[in-house]
Amino acid sequence: MSWRREFPEDYAVPAEIEAMVAEGRWRDQSWHNDACPSFDSDEAARRLWVEHPDPAMRETEGLRYAVFALNEYHAHADDDPIYYGDDINDALRAMARAEATA
Repeated sequence: MSWRREFPEDYAVPAEIEAMVAEGRWRDQSWHNDACPSFDSDEAARRLWVEHPDPAMRETEGLRYAVFALNEYHAHADDDPIYYGDDINDALRAMARAEATA
């Protein structure tokens, strides 16, 4: 799976996320049937969803980044995100906090 293959239309995933995937710290879990690309970390048991950079192009009227805890089946452990906002640095910190305590 690759966000570039699954979401080819002008999506822009931040370089910080691409670096985590390239380093092997996160996996690209993007699938064309999902609303947007997603990336997860087994170590942190978290998934980061990345909506389209242009709010008008988002499937939902929500914010750009959402971080969810994962259960043992790699599904969302809860309906409420750990982080939900437009700041990439806050989203990365939400993922890093979980990795630091894993």
